[in-house]
Amino acid sequence: MSIPAENPAAYPPKKIALMLLDFHQLIVEEIQPQDTRDRLCNGIQSLLKSARANGSPVVHAIVGFNEEPLPKSKIRPSFGAKYKPLLSSAPEKFVVWEGFTNGAAPATPELLSFLKEKHGIESIIICGVITSGAVLSTAREAADLRFVTTVVESGCWDHSLETHEVVLRKVLPMTTWVTNAETALELLGGTAEPLENTR
Repeated sequence: MSIPAENPAAYPPKKIALMLLDFHQLIVEEIQPQDTRDRLCNGIQSLLKSARANGSPVVHAIVGFNEEPLPKSKIRPSFGAKYKPLLSSAPEKFVVWEGFTNGAAPATPELLSFLKEKHGIESIIICGVITSGAVLSTAREAADLRFVTTVVESGCWDHSLETHEVVLRKVLPMTTWVTNAETALELLGGTAEPLENTR
C-alpha cells in the first residue's frame, strides 16, 4: 500500500532536506543551562550524521546579520541593541546560508531554488533556535510552499518553555508534522513508518 504524498515517510532521503536554523555560536550560547544546550547540540549532530550518510542535503540557515530588518519590523530595535554588538565582537563566522530577515528561510529566492530546482526536495525536516521565531516562521512558510514539513521537537529551543510547548503542540500541527528525534532519524534513513496525523 502506497504512503500518501502528504506523509513525510513517503519520501526517500535524497528528497528530504535537513534544515538547521540559527545554530550560530552567538545565538546557541544563549541556551541555558549548559546540559540543555549540550543535549540539543548532541541531537543535532546525530541528525547531521544521518543526513550526510544518506544523501539528504543539509541547509544551515541563519538570520541575515549583514542586512537590517525592514524599517517597520518590530524586531528592529532589539536586533540593533542585542545582536549587532555580539556580531562585532566575533572575529569570524562560518555560514552556509545567510540572508533571511523576515524569519522564514524558504522565502529566500536563492534557497528556494536550491531546494526545488537543484535537489528536487519534497520534504523538509526542521530544527532550530528559536521555536517561536525562526522555527515557527520557516515551518509555516515551507508548508505554504508545498513542502512536506516536519519539525523535530527535541531539535528546537525557546527562551520560554511554555511558548515552545504551545507552538509545537497547538500551532504547528495544523500545517506541519511534529515528531521526535528517533522518527526524524528514521525519515533520514528511509526506514520510517507512515506518521500518524493527530490533527
